[in-house]
Amino acid sequence: MQIALLIFCFLTIVASFSAWRKSPLYSARTTLKLGGAFLLIVAVVVGASLLVLFCAGLFVLGALFTGQSLRENAIIVGGLTGFVMLLALVAYWFKRTNFDRRYRRLPAAAPEAWFGDEGLFCNGTYTPWILSGRYLLKATSASDPPPRVTLVFQSFSGTTSTLITQRIPIPDDHITDLPVLQQKLNSRCPTASVHLIAP
Repeated sequence: MQIALLIFCFLTIVASFSAWRKSPLYSARTTLKLGGAFLLIVAVVVGASLLVLFCAGLFVLGALFTGQSLRENAIIVGGLTGFVMLLALVAYWFKRTNFDRRYRRLPAAAPEAWFGDEGLFCNGTYTPWILSGRYLLKATSASDPPPRVTLVFQSFSGTTSTLITQRIPIPDDHITDLPVLQQKLNSRCPTASVHLIAP
């Protein structure tokens, strides 16, 4: 049974990688990032599991060396384990509420746009350049008033795909940044059609 499960997992990984190589989002850099993210998740899960086992072992040893009865030792272990779980829940609640509070502040902030290495932040919404199910398809600029950059993203949902267009005004003192933006977009999104400056 275990051998059959290992064979199934191996075939699933091979089929997934074969489909990924045929995807328009495929690139060696993105593949390395996905592999690194997977290994990081595995390391976190394994580390958390070992930490839980280590703490449980310490609790059990501590309870055994108290010299109390089995019932009292079980109460000590249960109390310490419950205390650790309570601390973890409090930390998770604090982190989640803090994140939600910051996220609610974003739409209330002044309109702005930021072009980063991994994606676009515009009016409180972050859009990655390349992501599973969405990627940059085309980027153009218009010099007629008001100067602007038009970005077209293609989004996949099941068997359907939609085009998402974002138009971002360009401040007068940042028009000279278009060549740099075009160079970075061509490097980050090799399959996209990027024409921000005249050839």
